[in-house]
Formats: sequence, C-alpha cells, structure tokens
Amino acid sequence: MTTACPLNVGGLTRFSTIDYPGHVSAVVFCQGCPWRCTYCHNTELQPRDCAMVIPWQEITEWLDNRRGLLEAVVFDGQNALAQRGLAAALQETRATGYRVGLRVRRATPLRLDALLPLVDWVSLGLRETRRDRAH
Repeated sequence: MTTACPLNVGGLTRFSTIDYPGHVSAVVFCQGCPWRCTYCHNTELQPRDCAMVIPWQEITEWLDNRRGLLEAVVFDGQNALAQRGLAAALQETRATGYRVGLRVRRATPLRLDALLPLVDWVSLGLRETRRDRAH
C-alpha cells in the first residue's frame, strides 16, 4: 500500500470476528470527536491531537502483511466522518482487496453519502440497542 492520506488513528484491533458481519476483520479507530458525551466508553479517542496516534503508514504496512488472513477492515471511531483523510484511507484499503466497513455514530449525511461508494458495509452504531431494552 502507499500512504496517500493523513489519517489520525487512535487504536487498532488486529483481529475481530464480530465487527464486520460474516468476515474476519481488523478495526481502525479514528481519532477525534467533537462530542463530549458523558456516557462515552472511548474518551481516549476524543482529542484530535492525542499522543497515542498510530501513523497511517504503520497501519498500511501491517495490513500488507495480513493479506489472506484478514478479509475486511472496519473504520470506526466516535466521529470517523470528521477525518479529512478518511476517503483516501477507504480507497487505499479497498484497492488492496480488503472489504471495507464503516461504523459511524454521528452521521453527517452529506459526508456519509459521499463515502458510500467507497465502502461495502455501513453500521450506524445503533446495533443491539433494542435487544438490550427487551431483557
């Protein structure tokens, strides 16, 4: 992969069987969220300029070495759509043969609409809410 975009990555889950339905995936957690929800479980991802940021090049090199082991990459974060480099990261990841997922919680409709052709699966972050209430 080339490193076409400055994507601020605050974390990486290297192996997941639950984040992309039916596929083994990695999850890239985008850094930065303007919302300061009191119930947030990822407060370390809120600041845009966190010292924990993982360079995008490091992520792409790691993904290059996982071809054939992983099937998909999910881009997550409290507000992944706020990332300026997200579109380029989605394109770059998809060009290498991975399925691309996007999980958003605070959808900006125009930004989401522009990214839909670049992803194979989208979650609006509302999963399991009703099931939890039913119990």
